Amino acid sequence: MRDVRAVFHAIQEPTDAMALAGAEVIRNVGTAELASGHKGDAASTWRFMIAAAMDER
Repeated sequence: MRDVRAVFHAIQEPTDAMALAGAEVIRNVGTAELASGHKGDAASTWRFMIAAAMDER
């Protein structure tokens, strides 16, 4: 569990690539979207941002 916490501390501040990846999802969020849609958008944003972090070398 300590290793997992260390990872979360390491990724707490997004890199520029992570922020750009998350922004791609956020740009597509509409005000008329249902709460379930916003939940899906949040999950997608997280996945895109983590994928961007893993792609950075």
